[in-house]
Formats: sequence, structure tokens, C-alpha cells
Amino acid sequence: MKPPTRPHMFLRPEAKDVDRHPLQTTDNEDEFWVAQARRANELLDGSRFSAPVVSASEAIARMNTVDPEVFVESKRWMAQQSDREEEKRSRDLRQADIVEEIAKTRLAKR
Repeated sequence: MKPPTRPHMFLRPEAKDVDRHPLQTTDNEDEFWVAQARRANELLDGSRFSAPVVSASEAIARMNTVDPEVFVESKRWMAQQSDREEEKRSRDLRQADIVEEIAKTRLAKR
């Protein structure tokens, strides 16, 4: 079974033995998939970041996620991998640049 073009993905470390990749988490192919990623442990085990967020409808929630510095480092590393598709490498750099700028200008250091 092939994941949809733009699924909602969760990361997990690369498999060491026989393992389904990506792993579908529901019967609906348009929902969540779990994808293996090189060096995913650095994101999964790295520093965490938590901050309040406000939605367009003004609902307030707490966002718990990867530390922006860990994310930026990971994305820059991914962009340097010669076996990665050029489109993905370019996207990795853009994402790293955007998160780095937001972290510098909008997020208080904890």
C-alpha cells in the first residue's frame, strides 16, 4: 500500500530488521502514516519546546514539539545528503531557514 501524496506523517527511527515502511495507522489512507527517517532519534530524543499558541478562531492551546535548534540542525543535515531528492533538499533548507528566523525573532529563549 502506498501512502497518499501529502499524508500527515509521524517520524520513527529507521528499522533494524524487516519492518513495514511507512506504517499506516488507520484504515483511511488520507490520514496518519508513520515514516522512518534517518537520525529520527535526534528529533525524538532531543530537547523539547513548549509554548502557548492561538488558532485563527482564537482558541488557545499548548504546542509541545521539537526544540527549534534541534529541528534546524536536523533539516540542515538532511539537505546535505547527496542521496536525497533535490526537491526535498531544497525544502529542508527553506524549512530550516524559516524556523531559525522565527526562533531568533519571535520565540523567547527558555
